[in-house]
Parts: sequence; C-alpha cells; structure tokens
Amino acid sequence: MLFGAVMKKTAFALTFILVTAFLISVSVNSLPVVKVVKANPYGDSDRTVWAIESPLNHTVYNTNVLNFSFKCTTNDLWDEFDDGLDLTYCLDGSDYWKEWNDGSIVHVMPPDEERIFIKADLISNPEASRKTFQYSTLLPSLSDGQHRLTMYFEFKSWGPDSPQFVSTQYEGIIFYIDTLAPTITNLSVNGTDSGDRLLSYSVDEEATWVGYSLDNEANVTVNGNTLLKDLPAGAHNVTVYAEDAQGHMGVSETLSFTIEEPEPKLSPVPLVLATTGAVAAVGVGLLVYFKKRKH
Repeated sequence: MLFGAVMKKTAFALTFILVTAFLISVSVNSLPVVKVVKANPYGDSDRTVWAIESPLNHTVYNTNVLNFSFKCTTNDLWDEFDDGLDLTYCLDGSDYWKEWNDGSIVHVMPPDEERIFIKADLISNPEASRKTFQYSTLLPSLSDGQHRLTMYFEFKSWGPDSPQFVSTQYEGIIFYIDTLAPTITNLSVNGTDSGDRLLSYSVDEEATWVGYSLDNEANVTVNGNTLLKDLPAGAHNVTVYAEDAQGHMGVSETLSFTIEEPEPKLSPVPLVLATTGAVAAVGVGLLVYFKKRKH
C-alpha cells in the first residue's frame, strides 16, 4: 500500500517535470531570442549623452570667428565589443532626404565630400566605465547672416560572434553672425504744406534705437520719419544715427540744407503815395499845357 502511494507520487513528479520542460521548450522556440552581443550598446538615451556646446542654437554673435565644440559621453557596456564612433559635421551644407517605402521622408547624411571628419580624443573613466569624446576647433571666418551647423554621430559596435551594429544620429543648430553696423540711406529733408521740414531715411536692418542730431546739438530719439519744426532761417545740418541689438552704431552722412528768409510783403502806403504823386504830376503838366495854349 505504501509502495503504491510512493510510486504514484513519483509518477506525478516525473509527469510535472516533463510537461514543464515541454512548455518551456515551446515558449523558447516560439519567441525571438536576442543575444547580448547583438544588442545596441548605445541605444538607450541614458547610456549616451551628447551636446553641441558652442555655438549655441538661435544665438546672435558679434564676431565672425567662433569656436565649435561638443561633448559625447557613452557607457562602455561590453568588453568583448570593439566600439567605434565616427564624428562628422557640415557647415551651411545641403539637406539630404530619403523617402522610404511607407512614404515617410527622413533626413540622411550628406556625401563624405560635404562632411568634415573629426578624430575624437577618447578619455576613459575606469571607475564609471564610461567613454567621453570631446572636440573643439575654430570655424572658418563666417559672413554676416544666418548659418547652420549639423553634427552627425555614427556609432559602430561589433563582437566576435555578431555583425557590426551601426546607429546614426544627428543634431542641427542655427546661429547668426552680426558684425556690421546698420546702414542709413535715402536721407532727405523736404518742405511741407505747413512750412515744417520732413526728415526721412532708411535703415537696412532692425534697429533698437534711432535718433538725429540737428545742427550738432544733442540727439533726439525718433521712431521713423519725423518733422523738423520751427526752424529759423539760415543754414542747417542733420545727421541720423541707428543702433542694432549687438550695440553697433550706424551713422548717416551729414545732410546740409537752408531755410530761406521769407519774402517781404509790400506795404500799400507807398503805392498810394506813388499813385497820388503821379496823378498830381499829370495834373500840373496839363495845367501848364492849357495856360500855354491860352496865351
């Protein structure tokens, strides 16, 4: 009796083990298996951090010589991997886009000849098991206006039992160069129906302040064209100034102009006297004439 009970428990245990093994086998064979050596060592955002440190995005600089620098830090996760990082960038390059079969359009890297390749210095931190790639260089002399810098990060990893893994990322910034003072043109002073003078001008960029100096006096702040009122007769001059957000002060030419003396108004009294005198002279002449005829 006891022997039979032991045999039943043993059979039940063997059956449970076989069924469990079968289920595990089915489960393993039906699900994809990812080997550690094929995983992306740089795929997670918390494992890789990069940033363009200079120039800054959407920033205006008042110099055309800028330093370009960036920093990239990533975990060194697997010793058996040979890890590589290709770093390139484009300055004011063209945009390249590719359309996939599903109709989506993605940004792709420009050809090699349009990118500048960087040899990154590797600084290892054994305690944190991290790799830091840091780079700094001077950009070529830049013209005034808008510029675009795009950085490309191409991570490569491969191990003894896995194909190469490549992950491409990019980051683009836009910045501006402003080293020139505003240019002031079309300066003029014209008469108006009221007798005042209209001062008009043009500025080639947005100015944070505009003013004028009349006859070398202190500047007067204006917001657009303005009237010069109550000007005395004689010679005058005016100069317009404009300052941009970077503190560059533009100065116009100095325009000279003259306010004429008003013409004097004729008094009616002398005219009446002249007319009366003329009539008297004519009367005297006629009187003399008739006396001579009488004699």
